[in-house]
Amino acid sequence: MMQAGKYLGKRLLESGQNIVEDVSRGKSFRHAARDQIRQSGREIKADIIRKLQGGGGGVKRKKSQRSRQTKRKKRNPTDKIQLAIDNSSFVEIHPIASISDSNTIEFQITGLGDGYFDLSHVLLNIQAKILKADGTAFVEADKCGPINYLLNTMFSECHISLNDRQISSESNYAYKTYIQSKLFHSESSQKNFLRAGMFYKDTPGEFDDVDLTTAGKNLGLKQRYERVKEGKIFDMCGILHIDLGTQPRLLISGTTVRVRLLKAKDNFSLLAKTGAFRLQIENISLFIRKCDISSSIVIAHEKALEQALVQMPFTRIETKTFTLSSGLKSVIIPNAMNGILPSRMVFGLISLILPLMVTLN
Repeated sequence: MMQAGKYLGKRLLESGQNIVEDVSRGKSFRHAARDQIRQSGREIKADIIRKLQGGGGGVKRKKSQRSRQTKRKKRNPTDKIQLAIDNSSFVEIHPIASISDSNTIEFQITGLGDGYFDLSHVLLNIQAKILKADGTAFVEADKCGPINYLLNTMFSECHISLNDRQISSESNYAYKTYIQSKLFHSESSQKNFLRAGMFYKDTPGEFDDVDLTTAGKNLGLKQRYERVKEGKIFDMCGILHIDLGTQPRLLISGTTVRVRLLKAKDNFSLLAKTGAFRLQIENISLFIRKCDISSSIVIAHEKALEQALVQMPFTRIETKTFTLSSGLKSVIIPNAMNGILPSRMVFGLISLILPLMVTLN
C-alpha cells in the first residue's frame, strides 16, 4: 500500500508539472487538466496491467518516463533546414578601366545566368604602396603613415547603381566608414578582421601627433607605419560599407550592379610631419558572394515577378556636413533633416584649414 501511495503521489506531481507546462504554452487550464488526467489514467492502467502480467511487487515507471519523453519530443519542433541555396562561392570582379592615373575606380557586376548575389558579403581587396610626391621610392628615412582604416577611408565617395539606376550615393564615404568602424564594431572585431583593413586605434588625445620617431605618442599611427614603411606593398581586405549590405535578401539574377569609388586626396589619406607623399594603388578588386538557388525558388520568383516588382528594404545612412564658425556656444542648423526622421543621429567635429581647405584627421 505504501508503494502504491508513493507511486500515485509521484504521478499526481508529474501531472501537475505537465499541466503547468501546457498552460505556459498558451493552453487553457481546463483543457490542460483534462488531457493530463486522461493521459495519466491510461499510463497508470497500463502500468498495473503490465505489473500483473509480469508478477512481482511494486510498480515500475520506466515505460512512463519513455512515454513522457516521447510526448515532449513531439512537442518540440524540428530545426529548420535551409534548402533555398544549393551552393555559394565568392567571385572576383576587376575594375572596368585602368587605375594607373585615375582617381575614379569603377566596377561592374553583371547578373548573367541564374546566380543570385549576396550584397551583405561584398569585400574590397587592395594592394598599395606609398611613394614620394615626385614618384621616387619611399625609403626607410621617410616617415609617413596612413590614416586609420585606410581600406575604406582612402575613398571620399561611393556610388551604387542597379541596372543604371543610382540607389545610393555617399559623398562623405570616408567619415561614414570610420564612424561605423568605431561605434558599431566590438573591440574584438576591431582587433581582428578590421585589422586586415588597416584599422589600429589612435591614442586618445594624440590624433594630431604625426611624429613617427620614438618621441611620437600616437601608437596607432606607429602600428600602421610598420605595415607600410620602406615603400613595401601592403595588402588590405575588408567589407565595403554600402547601404544595400544592411539587408539579408539576395539580389535576383539579371541585375547589373555598378560600384564607383572616388579616391580621396593624398594629403587626407597620409600623415607626415615633413615632406610630400602619395598613395599608389597597385591592384584593386571586389569579391562578391554568388549563390546558386534551387530551381523551384527561381521558378517561383519568375512567376511572382509577372505580378509585382522586387522589394528590398534597407537602412539608409546619410552623412551630412555643415561649416560652423569657431567660438560659438550655440548653433542652429536649419534644414538639417528633410523628409523621413532618422532613427539615430551621430555628431562629430573636425578642424578645417581655410586657406588650404584641408581637413585635419
